[in-house]
Amino acid sequence: MTARDDLVNNPKAFIRHNLLILHGAINDPRPEQVQPDGTMRLKLEDYSEYYEKITRTRNRKGLVKLFNTITGTVQTKATKFYYVSPADADGPETFFAYICPYRDNASLSRQLGNASNLMFTADMTGCSFGVGIPGQNGAVLVMHSNAKDMATPDSTAPQAAEQNNQLVQGGANRRMLEPGAYRKFDALNGVDIHATIIGVRGGKSWEFWYQQTNHAAREAKHMISVTKLRG
Repeated sequence: MTARDDLVNNPKAFIRHNLLILHGAINDPRPEQVQPDGTMRLKLEDYSEYYEKITRTRNRKGLVKLFNTITGTVQTKATKFYYVSPADADGPETFFAYICPYRDNASLSRQLGNASNLMFTADMTGCSFGVGIPGQNGAVLVMHSNAKDMATPDSTAPQAAEQNNQLVQGGANRRMLEPGAYRKFDALNGVDIHATIIGVRGGKSWEFWYQQTNHAAREAKHMISVTKLRG
């Protein structure tokens, strides 16, 4: 089994155990890169070897989990770091997924249907992401909103407020991930937490999960948590 097989066959298990980021080359795909059904041809590229350490918080159960909770212990283990990248042609390692596009100072959307069971969007460092009301067939609108020029030297609150407004106006406000829920930055203490959103379709329903990862160290990355977007 390859990483591609693991992702396609059991995406929720894969995203709990492997760090993912959408390749910047397809943050805002060109029209010719998008299939008639709205998906893109993609592949996974393992970038783990380019870093000294890739880790994730270890998932524990039972008494070990209880002990860790009581003592505040955080256990980690080595993991993999993959870029979701464009693929030029069909092959055994390619798959198709929806991409919700991203562009600076824009709110861009994608309608998700049943042509794929996966969706990705750009690395989030202050943006907002929203999900609309699903149709009877399970199709749903998603939107990635960025208004970075609204931030001031003293506050990012105006940026977050405008992004929220854009999601509401665009009808993608049934479920939202806003920067206050995931973003943390403290250069002095080695904190630079981003979010990666992944959509997973099961049956007719879409779920959305986000990985929180600390990118502060150039030579290392640590995936802190994987959380379901609720609402």
